[in-house]
Amino acid sequence: MGDVNQNRRTMGDYYKRTDANQTSLGFVPANPVNFDIKGNVLAGLREKQYDGRSNKDPWDHLTHFSETCQIQKVPDNITEDQKRLRLFAFSLTGQAKDWLQ
Repeated sequence: MGDVNQNRRTMGDYYKRTDANQTSLGFVPANPVNFDIKGNVLAGLREKQYDGRSNKDPWDHLTHFSETCQIQKVPDNITEDQKRLRLFAFSLTGQAKDWLQ
């Protein structure tokens, strides 16, 4: 058969940190915004946090996330996309949150 590349890396290998002290910039929106998040919105986002495991439905998570985002009111100078980017991290936990950061 053909030669097998012993140094072949998967996409997951690129995610793994090689240095325990290594830090990541994580996910930073291009135009970050700041606004007060209502308590009931935070509770709603944490109610169905997505952890990235295969037994969880990401589409169900995104539907719930979208519905919860509609509750949050923001100033007129903040777009819907900016609002969602600010809230999204609160809807994740476990491996999914690690991936985002």
